[in-house]
Amino acid sequence: LVEVFKANPSDETLMFNILPYISQSLKQIHIKEMKVAAFLTIGQICCRKTLSADYSKAFIRQTLQTMTAQEAEYDEEIKIKGMTVLIFIC
Repeated sequence: LVEVFKANPSDETLMFNILPYISQSLKQIHIKEMKVAAFLTIGQICCRKTLSADYSKAFIRQTLQTMTAQEAEYDEEIKIKGMTVLIFIC
């Protein structure tokens, strides 16, 4: 993903196409690694691209929903990764 953004940093179509996959990964209840991978992907995107306000809002909203979901209530790793992503977005 990082290499794709390096090759074509202004491709909004790519961002639009990967959002559903990131969102679906963050909604996983039983597979914690999918959430962590989605957070890492968001972090990489935020470090490599300047996000529009719409994308920033979408990532912030989805991250907060994931961090406050009931299954993440007692999971420190999810909360730490989520806070890291929020820092990268800001």
